[in-house]
Amino acid sequence: FNDASKQTVKVEQEGRILESIVEYLHTGSVAMLEDEDQNSDIEEKEETNNRNRKAATTSCEQELLKLNSAALFFHLTSLAAKIEKKLIKLIKSHPESSFGVLEVADAPSTPAEALSQAWENVHLNKGSILKNKLALEPLSASVVELILRDDHHSVTEIELFRMLQLWASGGGGDQQRKDERQETAKSLCQKYIKLELMDAGEVSADAAPSGFFTDAQLFEAYKSFALAAKEAQDQDIVLPPKKKRRLGPSI
Repeated sequence: FNDASKQTVKVEQEGRILESIVEYLHTGSVAMLEDEDQNSDIEEKEETNNRNRKAATTSCEQELLKLNSAALFFHLTSLAAKIEKKLIKLIKSHPESSFGVLEVADAPSTPAEALSQAWENVHLNKGSILKNKLALEPLSASVVELILRDDHHSVTEIELFRMLQLWASGGGGDQQRKDERQETAKSLCQKYIKLELMDAGEVSADAAPSGFFTDAQLFEAYKSFALAAKEAQDQDIVLPPKKKRRLGPSI
């Protein structure tokens, strides 16, 4: 190590993560990586345990990311490779775990292939994760913004808006936190949600009553719908539904 000549080296890793590192150095394996049935066992529980299941899968994914950071710190590349393989398997079987990976998207220790898989799940809304309130509620505002500003979704604009609504409805029992989340959602909505990519019915039924858009934004949207309808009528054509967002999937 670079600090080998020092008498004391500060290691900023949690105790249980260091235990796993020592376990790997002594045995060549880690219990966290060998327990293949953990998540399948969780899935077999009753529907009333959904919140516990989400917490368990999130915990597993976070522990893997922490262990990977430690493995890279100690230059254990073979362990890091095993962790990435396990993490990708977890993300594929539990798409909601993708959000946890996005939380550390900018961290140098985040495995690139795992991050790519996480984005694929979000872009394609695998497992309907954009409708999963339990998975969306813990998200930081920065990750919500990261998702909204991305240009490679294959979902519709109304689906992204409804995802934001679900996130905004969270906040637990803290009223101040709820109010702050509502204000954040309103700001993100006005900045990133494209009303022109919805149809008039979606704007009237969902967007307008939410209170997340300015009167000017709603006016411009309705004006564009009216002009498009008038043009279609004059040319005797049927307007196609506005269902795809921006560039479509990049994968």
